[in-house]
Amino acid sequence: MNFNFFDLRSLKTRMTLFTLAIFLIGIWSLAFYTRRDLREDMQHMLSDQQFSTVSILAAKINQELDDRLKALEKIAGGISPAILDNTLELQTFLEQRILIKSLFNGGAFITGIDGTATASIPLSAERIGGNYMDRDYFATALNEGRSTIGRPVMGRALHSPVFVIAVPIRDTRNKVIGALAGVTDLGKPNFLDSITEGHYGKTGGYILIEPQSRMIITATDKTLIMTPLPKPGINPMLDRYMQGFEGSGTVVDSRGLEVLSSAKQIPVASWFLVARVPTEEAFFPIRTMQQRILLIAICMSLVVCGLTWWMLRRLLSPMLAAMTMLSALSDSDQPPQPLPISSQDEIGALIKGFNRLLDTLAKREETLRESEEKHRILFESANDGIFIHDTQAKILAVNPIVCERLGYTQAEMTSMTIGQVDIPEEAKHFSDRTALLMKQGHIVFETVHQRKDGSRIPIDVNTRLVTWNGQLVVMSVCRDITERKQAEEQKDRLVSELQKTLSEVKTLSGLLPICSYCRKIRDDKGYWNHLEAYIRDHSETTFSHGICQECAKKHFPDMDLYDE
Repeated sequence: MNFNFFDLRSLKTRMTLFTLAIFLIGIWSLAFYTRRDLREDMQHMLSDQQFSTVSILAAKINQELDDRLKALEKIAGGISPAILDNTLELQTFLEQRILIKSLFNGGAFITGIDGTATASIPLSAERIGGNYMDRDYFATALNEGRSTIGRPVMGRALHSPVFVIAVPIRDTRNKVIGALAGVTDLGKPNFLDSITEGHYGKTGGYILIEPQSRMIITATDKTLIMTPLPKPGINPMLDRYMQGFEGSGTVVDSRGLEVLSSAKQIPVASWFLVARVPTEEAFFPIRTMQQRILLIAICMSLVVCGLTWWMLRRLLSPMLAAMTMLSALSDSDQPPQPLPISSQDEIGALIKGFNRLLDTLAKREETLRESEEKHRILFESANDGIFIHDTQAKILAVNPIVCERLGYTQAEMTSMTIGQVDIPEEAKHFSDRTALLMKQGHIVFETVHQRKDGSRIPIDVNTRLVTWNGQLVVMSVCRDITERKQAEEQKDRLVSELQKTLSEVKTLSGLLPICSYCRKIRDDKGYWNHLEAYIRDHSETTFSHGICQECAKKHFPDMDLYDE
């Protein structure tokens, strides 16, 4: 049978046997699970329960407010203009409405269109004659004709925190003629106490918030009634609730206490209810279990770490020796040497493979060095100037011919841009040429460079995109075309001269009418001109007059003008 599995030289075998002790790491996994996943799961569960509870309470508050709003609207519908104008009858009407007394512990009152109270219960509140037009709830009811739940304020008559529900009173033509308001005194037992007096958990509770004024309406902690909320940014969860978020989350509040809270909106009043409990209380069972598991995990980990360190030290000593040798080689200029193989297990096989890799890398490094040397020679010995610059025109490198041609040093060139090399009328085309290069990958154009001394050189540029040091850059091969430009100019000048000469020759070409006796030539207009005058006008020929030998003998025989 093949028992290679039990070969003690095999690192796999030894590590497999050693795994029997590593099971203790599972305790750490359990500790991590309880610290993270179990806490998250419990937080989700507690959040769901808390949100469910606060949703039920918020729905109850919403229903209570809606019932009071509808009750006031129904009572307001029974107030006619005649009743509203009769103060005594209006007071009697209001006192007979037992429903108002049961729904509003702060009583109720009625105002005219100007916001002045004309009837009130109880009379001891002394509201009659007071003007409430400055209150938001009356302004909305009287000016906009909408029923509204006002912000919590300090009551003028009751001298305690109150909030008011106001509804418009209309005539038969649906015109607003007054308002009916019900007052809830937060300083006395009210319908909100049955909700906020309860605690959530042992130390948690509820807070009812009016977001428009950033004010606490009521809370389990009565000292918070009518207290302002922290400024935005101090409590991120509260800021989310203020923006309409409904849900749960944990946050460190303004007092530095980490709490788990949930919020639910109360649509009829645009309020929201928050249930909160300190996380120390919420996660107390998990924290206790975590501490115990953590203590066990620490103890067992010390044992496991000691055994693992001892075991791995023995097993990995050949690898540690190889690492020491590699460190020594990396700090010296000597070529890499094969690492010693002291064991025949997987580490030995690994070192063998690493030795082969070192040999391959050495060959590749030599090849790369030769390639770099060839490219360096080509770059530095090229007869054409070579620029390497980025797409923003910053020069990154140039070859020596560029420095020689332009009169700058290497350091000066690498501190310049292409715009400083091109003449101004050419530099303005850089952006357009770069855009075309990015699109096509390769362009050819002519430009003019300016030397350090100010003289100019016409240049033919062959440009393409390349990768240089891991960066996409532009490589431009620039050829001096001064001689070509001079040859072209000389050629153009010769062609121009030849064309001019040809045009002059053509002027005297063709059939010329000449008199056979006096030798005059007739021009295009029919006039007869002397031969020399015609030739002078139609060419660049200038005549100088003299006398030939035959004419001298014929006309001046006595004068010896020509010696024989």
